[in-house]
Amino acid sequence: MLGYTCYGPIDGTDGSFDLYWIAIHRDHQSRGFGQVLMSETERMIRKAGGRRVYAETSGRLQYEPTASFMSAWDFSARPI
Repeated sequence: MLGYTCYGPIDGTDGSFDLYWIAIHRDHQSRGFGQVLMSETERMIRKAGGRRVYAETSGRLQYEPTASFMSAWDFSARPI
């Protein structure tokens, strides 16, 4: 497996989803797999009636690559 995402609807909202996890195997990071995976995840969320995706990550050093990826996708509250 190269990677995966885990997401779900936010209770009490209309069309909002949380992105809980995005993970790409370390040997395959920075090759565009994350972009492909996020595009497909957004497609599936839209298909499920989603209109916004929210994501958070830790400020810990080990999550710096994830935070950088999220920043590039402007994940404060991403409309899709």
